[in-house]
Amino acid sequence: MRSVYLIVLLVIAVAAPAQEVKVHAHFNEDSVRIGVPLQFTLIAEYPSHYQVLFPDSTFNFEPFEFQSKRFVPTKTTNNKSYDSVIYTLVSFEVDPVQILSLPVFQVQKSDSLVYETNADTVFFSALVAEVPDSLALNQLPLKTNTAYHKVSWILNYPLLLIGGGILLLTAVIVWIVFGKQIRKHFALKRLLKNTVRSFLISIKL
Repeated sequence: MRSVYLIVLLVIAVAAPAQEVKVHAHFNEDSVRIGVPLQFTLIAEYPSHYQVLFPDSTFNFEPFEFQSKRFVPTKTTNNKSYDSVIYTLVSFEVDPVQILSLPVFQVQKSDSLVYETNADTVFFSALVAEVPDSLALNQLPLKTNTAYHKVSWILNYPLLLIGGGILLLTAVIVWIVFGKQIRKHFALKRLLKNTVRSFLISIKL
């Protein structure tokens, strides 16, 4: 019985080792400010014959928002591969402590294994330490500037083209529908004008 127990332990010790995927993550900064980008590094160590994927832009990085990512070239040593990705994120939250943990996916034939990284935190850094409830108008730190500031005029070309196209299309439709009547109107007007002129000339003679 003891020999069977030793064999089981030996099999576990041999099988459990080298197939392990190790992941780690950390923020590159200690604090975060609203709208200011910060970087988050995700590192994975795994057997070189594994196929490992990192989260992309479609992943939910809540409470942060994804901006970009940069891959560090894979390094392989002794059948071990080392991958890392640096994510650029931005936060618009005001929580005092903001936490993030990302998964790493090992792709297999039928499904995939998910390895969760450790959760790392950053602290919210407020730009204004204290906001008073009220402040007299004469105490407001305002600056007066009445100088004229010229603003460049920008023509909205797409809107101009759309408006011109609508006007042209309207003119074509009106001409197709009422063109005959319009031509008849001007022909009668021209005939009347010529008749009046001829009549006036005959009177003078």
